[in-house]
Amino acid sequence: MEQQENKISYVKVWERFNTVLTPGHRAELRRVRNPDDLRDIPALYRLLAGMRPTRRMLQLIFCLPYAGHREKAEAIGVQLAKAQINEKRLFQMVRSDPPNDLIYLRRILQQVKPVVDWNDFGSLIFFWEKKDKRRLLEDFFLAQYSDKDNKEKGKAS
Repeated sequence: MEQQENKISYVKVWERFNTVLTPGHRAELRRVRNPDDLRDIPALYRLLAGMRPTRRMLQLIFCLPYAGHREKAEAIGVQLAKAQINEKRLFQMVRSDPPNDLIYLRRILQQVKPVVDWNDFGSLIFFWEKKDKRRLLEDFFLAQYSDKDNKEKGKAS
């Protein structure tokens, strides 16, 4: 199964979510409270089309309804910085254990409604380990400080 997971096209999963599932099925997926609850939703099995749901696929599908897709979109951390998400919320997510970390992330996604490149974002969520959470946090702070530097340069001119 691990080998099959490595061949997943996150963009195709996002496209299936938007084309194969009815609005009612998509609503079922949005209503779940944590990733494991997806196992009790018929829409999950329609979306996976014969693939057994793994923990990693559940993580991916848990966040799927809350992010659009555009190739070469900015990293999610950059988008969260531009949306002025409170850093305390990100630290809460980073310091939390599964599944709470994903629950916190999903709440942030619901607020921001980002458009991401699912090739990158899908991989981030699919693997979702400490290093992935830190990468999101680092992107957030790098974007914040590059924005401040650009604004200060504009004032000096």
